[in-house]
Amino acid sequence: MRTGSPNRNDVMQALFDKVSGAQLRAGGNAFVTSTRGWQDIQQVPEAERPALFMLEDDQDAIRPRAGMPPRRLLMRVTLLIYAWSAGQTVEGGVPASVIQPILDAVDDVLNPGPPPLGIQQQTLGGLAYDAFISGRIICVPGYRDGQALAAIPVQVLVP
Repeated sequence: MRTGSPNRNDVMQALFDKVSGAQLRAGGNAFVTSTRGWQDIQQVPEAERPALFMLEDDQDAIRPRAGMPPRRLLMRVTLLIYAWSAGQTVEGGVPASVIQPILDAVDDVLNPGPPPLGIQQQTLGGLAYDAFISGRIICVPGYRDGQALAAIPVQVLVP
């Protein structure tokens, strides 16, 4: 590995540490359980939810022509969140009201606040140029069976 290039595993661990430590705006941890891996929603007991699973997806190596800035790596991740909405709803019994605050907590972590001009980057402690939500966020609020889930696409741009 070239000197100064971040280790892919270090980048993914930094992203996981950042997101798994998300705090709800009302206070408290966003997640009871979190792991860099996957479990079927049926295998995660109600008491272990909300649960975060970080699924590491594909990567694109971006190599510019000679004389251009150095190579970059675009790493893709899906944050899979399981929650339990049956009997837990607020705001008039709306199941989506359980998952929405968790989505806000993840958004707050990956968008650390606007500086005076533009959007502030989430550099994961200097390991990345930016880590950001990019694409369609899939939400299943659990209207039918109380099994709420969300899938959040995240991209990490690494030097």
